[in-house]
Amino acid sequence: MRELIPISEKIFGEEKIQTVNARELHKKLKVGRDFSTWIKQRIEKYSFVEGVDYVLTLTKIGERQNVLKKEYYISLDMAKELCMVENNELGRMFRKYFIEVEKRYKKIQTPKLPQNYLEALKELVRVEEERQALEAENKQMKPKAEAFDDLISTEGKYTMSEVAKLLNWGRNRLFKFLRMQGILRNNNEPYQEYVDRGYFKLRTYTIKHTDFEEVKVQTLVTPKGLEWIRKILKREIEFI
Repeated sequence: MRELIPISEKIFGEEKIQTVNARELHKKLKVGRDFSTWIKQRIEKYSFVEGVDYVLTLTKIGERQNVLKKEYYISLDMAKELCMVENNELGRMFRKYFIEVEKRYKKIQTPKLPQNYLEALKELVRVEEERQALEAENKQMKPKAEAFDDLISTEGKYTMSEVAKLLNWGRNRLFKFLRMQGILRNNNEPYQEYVDRGYFKLRTYTIKHTDFEEVKVQTLVTPKGLEWIRKILKREIEFI
């Protein structure tokens, strides 16, 4: 498959997700408006959430590297939606491309058992290379690792990622559905009404940076809440 636009992996909360640079997508779609106006309007209009649908990075540019450029790395789900709302041939072409990328990625993720000794050796080398790469990545991600060390035990409760897997839904898609149902706020925290009903729990944790600590909130789903969400999905989406 010919590459139409670069795909890269970024960390979204607790997991690694395939992304595309929104600025590059803007160029490929040949949008009439400037990038900054376009992306901000799309985020506001379609209620995309930082950390769920996209992540921001700052890149130094210029000869003296004293100017910062903001880059939006968006999930493939968000990229497909942006392509769809452009409502033109380019948008449809890139949307199909992202769907194909996802299909190929899922195939790669499906493990294949070695058929002979040589394949077994190759698999062993691959696993060791992945282990070393993961070890190097873990060193870079140490602040986030320390953050999750501070989490209170979540036994008997589920993260939103776990709920999405149990219900066979995409994590971002589930977040968006619950926001549209008025269950979650735009920051993906539940409204107090649903916390009081015993469907959700909120836990705080701390990300330790070099010179400061950042307090964040994690949304957890109770077993009662999991069954409640499953019933809502079954009622609202006929094919679930």
